[in-house]
Formats: sequence, C-alpha cells, structure tokens
Amino acid sequence: MSRRIVVRGSLVAVVLLFASVAASSGAGAAAGRGEAGRNDWNEARTKHFVVVAEGRTTAQKLAARLESFALFFAERGHPIPGNGTVRVVVAPSDEAFKELAGPEVRSASSSVGLAVLSPEHPVMLIDVRERTDDGIATAYRTYVQLALGLDATPLPAWFRDGMAEYYRSFGTHGVSAFVGRAIKEHVYELRDHAFLPWDVFFTADRAALDAMPAERRELFQAQAWLVVHAQFSAGTTGKKQLLSLLEIRDGEQAATVVRGTFGTDFEGFGKRMRDYLERTRMTYQQVEVVVPPAGEVKAAKTPRDDVRAWFASARAGAKEIAAVSRTEPTVNPPYPVERKGAR
Repeated sequence: MSRRIVVRGSLVAVVLLFASVAASSGAGAAAGRGEAGRNDWNEARTKHFVVVAEGRTTAQKLAARLESFALFFAERGHPIPGNGTVRVVVAPSDEAFKELAGPEVRSASSSVGLAVLSPEHPVMLIDVRERTDDGIATAYRTYVQLALGLDATPLPAWFRDGMAEYYRSFGTHGVSAFVGRAIKEHVYELRDHAFLPWDVFFTADRAALDAMPAERRELFQAQAWLVVHAQFSAGTTGKKQLLSLLEIRDGEQAATVVRGTFGTDFEGFGKRMRDYLERTRMTYQQVEVVVPPAGEVKAAKTPRDDVRAWFASARAGAKEIAAVSRTEPTVNPPYPVERKGAR
C-alpha cells in the first residue's frame, strides 16, 4: 500500500512514497518529521520586515538591523514600500540564490542581492556567503534599491546605485547615526580607471546595467557613489545640484543640465569629480538623532515552499528586478581618512 502526501506550496508539490503501512507509521514517520524540519527556515518578524534564513541568529539580527535602518531612511524622506511589510530571504547557497532569483535575472551569478520591485509584495533576496558582516551592508543596499525603485517618481539608475552605496555604511553610536563612509574599493576602482562617458552614465537604465560586463558594472556603481558622495559633501548647494541632475532623460539633455548646473561641460564636470576623489579626506555625515528602535523581534518557522511562493507572487507583479552587484564590504577604518560633515 502506498500513500501520497502533498506539502503546501504553490510551486512545488513534494510527493513522499512509503512502501508499507508499517514503514509509514514507524521509521518512515520519523524520516518525514526530519524532512519537514530540513524544509523549514527560521523566520524573524518585526513591524515592517519578515526575514527568513537557515540560521535563527542571522534572521533575528538582520530583521532588527533592517527595521532600524528603514525607519531612519523613512525619516530622510523615503517611506517604507509596499503595504508596510517587506519580505527578506537569506539564501544559503549559490543554487538557492539562483533558483529564487529566477532564470530571467541574467546577472544573478554576479549579484549578492536582488530587490523584486512589486508594489504589493516587495521581496529582497540576500546572499551572505563568505561575508564578514552577515550581509548587513548588502541588505541596506538592496533595501535602498527597493525603496527608491518603488518611489512614486521614477529615479535614474545612477542615483539609485549611488544612494545604495552611500547608505550602505549606516551605523549608530549612542544617539547618533552615520552614513557616507568612504569605500576603499570604489576609491581604488575610480583612481585606476577613466570615468564612463557621462552621457552614457546619466542615461543608463536598469536593462543597460544588466547587460554590462561585471567590470563595467562595478565602475558604474563606483562612479554613482562618487557623484552622490561629492554632492552630499557640498551641503545644501550640492543637494540642489543633485536634484537638477535627476531631470536628465537623454544624452543631449545631460550636457545641457550639467552646463546649466555646474557652469561647465562634461570634461569640466569630470575634473570636478576627479578632484574630489583625490582628496586626502572625504566627508561623511553624522546625524544626531535618536534612531528608532527595531522593537520586538518575533521568531517562527517558514516552509521553503512558502518562500518560493513569495518570489513567484512578487515576480508576477514586479515592475523591475534590481540586482545589487558584488563588492567588498566597507573597510574600518575607512580609506581615505575621513572627517565629519554637515548633517
């Protein structure tokens, strides 16, 4: 006699066959319980996030950090997307990451994070393998891509990448939060290579980024970080100039906006960025505010089939899937030597 058991999940039906009634009631039942345990991931839930991972500590730590970061980012004018709940999955392996990413994500092999921009069911996918920060910086970068990608106003790819890199170093000390720490790898990358053409840089969309070779994509990301970092360091004037750059829609308009905003052409703008890059000190922001606490973190179990269903639902309604490229973590102490800047 055989018995078929279908485990809940919209993508995968798991069929367990037992050879006999005795086997299914004895050793087979124990094996079924063990299989169910292996198919459950640990879940940590805060007010705005549901994080699942193989390790309970990883899920709880990431949920708490993301909750505080999202509340801080919301205070900077970027509300929490979706219906107030963001699902986050920490992939334990290459295979799991690629499976959940889906075959349509061509850059999955060179990515450490994915933001599925579904207005109703936003989902983040994080790869934490061989990372010393448990994927915290990757989670911040991916969340920024998610929040800005679902903004009511369409924002260019360079700005989203630059903001993700700028905010990746978010941290707290007492009642203060800081962002904008220098990223050694970006500094080295930009000092060793010529900038991407500015008309290409300012007009590249997400499809163009996904089609870029990994080396060119890394350069784009570093260049985006530099533009955002340089403008934020210039205080109110720099931020106003940054808003002007967001108006660029095509290459011809890019030249006009740059000249109107900075009083120079692409070559002069590039020199301006290069001069900032060569500084011996880079400005970072320390904001003296009370960072909202994460609140209670609740623990539970989530079947893997449910996780697959999350991604299927999110991909079906997604307007875009934004990949976060692989880079090294922010170093501490950072390079070059930093100084605090304006709030």
